[in-house]
This record gives sequence, structure tokens and C-alpha cells, in this order.
Amino acid sequence: MLKKIGIISAIVFLAGIFLAIENASDTRASNIAPESLITFADEDYGKELHTEQDLPDFTRIGGGKLLKVKFFDFLQPIVEAENERILRQRNFLKKSYLAYKKGWELNEKHFSKLNDIASEYKLRNLDFNSESAYKKLLIRVDQIPEPLALVQAAIESAWGTSYFAREGNNLFGQWCFTEGCGLVPRGREEGLSHEVKVFGSVNEAVRAYMRNLNTHAAYTQLRNIRYQMRQKDQELKSEYLALGLQKYSAKGMEYVKTIRSMLKTNNDLLLASR
Repeated sequence: MLKKIGIISAIVFLAGIFLAIENASDTRASNIAPESLITFADEDYGKELHTEQDLPDFTRIGGGKLLKVKFFDFLQPIVEAENERILRQRNFLKKSYLAYKKGWELNEKHFSKLNDIASEYKLRNLDFNSESAYKKLLIRVDQIPEPLALVQAAIESAWGTSYFAREGNNLFGQWCFTEGCGLVPRGREEGLSHEVKVFGSVNEAVRAYMRNLNTHAAYTQLRNIRYQMRQKDQELKSEYLALGLQKYSAKGMEYVKTIRSMLKTNNDLLLASR
């Protein structure tokens, strides 16, 4: 009987040791970011998610509803792909922010990826051991609703028929300021040096447009409106975000009204293109 009690005591003692070791391992593991987070850090979200494309010749279609349908049908998948790329970046940031709040340790590759994203969105020297770094990035790294992007492209490129759209894949009227970087506008005032940027593909133009809205100081209001919507877990509404585009055009609020009007009048086509 005493022998059995001794054996049982020994088993309990050893079990206690193993449990202590296991708990210690769990404690160490709790300070390391989950494997899924590290795996995500290895993903290459710089790659294109849609085949590079030049703009079709929409001038051959004429005008009317058919032109609108063809234009939206062509551009929508490209806008969707870029938004998907941004969403992957955003999800990575949200996971990283969660890791920070839980006190998990991130590896060097993970921090490198965070800095790559920060650089793309024109933020430098962020300290990812502080909450403000993640907030600053999350305000910028976010999607532009498809209807807003599609309508702006239609306005700025005359439904893909403008000279700059046809010659430079420039659907959003974006400028550049280095000689030879684009096409010189006809009637450019003396003393001005801007050109209308030439893009290698429509995909590049869409990416540059979204980066412009997500980084330029002129669109801080748009980003703040969007961030407030996210904080309230609301759907991103194009008509509300349009208010942050007053500085996209010299027309100011008239430009915003034009966007909102086109969103309304083309709503059925925009829904059909999804």
C-alpha cells in the first residue's frame, strides 16, 4: 500500500514538473506574434493583382449609355484589384496593431514590411512601439470606394476619350513637375512647368490616383472623414468622401457637386459594373 502511495506521489510530482514547464513555454510563446501574423508579413503585396492594361480606344464607341457601360466595365476590375491590394496592407497593419497592444514580439522582417508600407504612404521614421504610428498609417492605408474612383475617372478623362487618357493612360488628370515626365498641356500659361503625367498602364494610373488621395495634404479632409466612418464601423460612402475632394479641382465645391450628381445619375450603371 505504501509502495503504491509512493508511486502515485512520484507521478503527481513529475506531472507538476511537466505542467510547470508547459506553462513556462506558454508564457514565452505568448510574447511572440502568432505564426499567421509572421506568414502574412512574408506576403508580397507590392505585386499587381490585375494584368497591366492600356486604355482601349473608347472614341470608336461614340457616346451615350454604351460608352459609359464599356468604360465602367473596363475600369472596375482594375480599381477593385488595387483596392484589394490596399486592403491586404490594411489588414496586415491591423494585425500588427493588435500584436503591439498584446505585447507580442515581432521579427525584423515584420518591422521591415511595416516600414515599407509607411514609405509607400509617405510617412518616415515611425516608431512601431507606439500607438500613434499605427493610427497615422491606418488613416492613410485605406480603400477608395469604387463608385468614387470610377466617376472621377469619367470626369477627368471624358469617359476615357480625352487626349491625355488616350496618349498617357492618364484617367485622373494627374500632373508631374519634372521636364519630360509627361505631356505638355496645350495653352499652358507662361512660367508654369507642370506636365500631365504619362503612365505605363491604366493600372499604374489607378495606383497613383489612390496613393495621391491617401498621402497628399490636400486630401487630409477626405482621409479624416473616412477614418471617422471606420471608427463608427460604417460603410464608406462615396458621396460623403467627395466632400474631401474640394482641392482636386479649382472649381472647389462645384466639383464636389459634379461628383455627387454623377454618382446619382449613374448609380444603376455603377451597381451593374460590380
